[in-house]
Amino acid sequence: MVLLPDGRAKIRDEGYAEGWAEGFEKGFVKGFAKGWADVAPEMARIRSAWLSWNARRLDHENRGEPFDEPPPMPIDGHRNGKNDSGSQ
Repeated sequence: MVLLPDGRAKIRDEGYAEGWAEGFEKGFVKGFAKGWADVAPEMARIRSAWLSWNARRLDHENRGEPFDEPPPMPIDGHRNGKNDSGSQ
């Protein structure tokens, strides 16, 4: 089989693209898994806090009592546009 110069370049380019895509996919999957493992415990803690807060809110609502407990703090430490120091 005889390949012309442009044919060799095409084969080389296709092989490079396939190799790059494969490497990117492996790296992405590995990075995604590590990132998920890093944040999963904090996400579970936040979810638990919100579920507990909502259960208390519903309990008060069912008894007809007022419920003025603020919701759990978001991840970034801000609530309603204000940070802990009270400034915006």
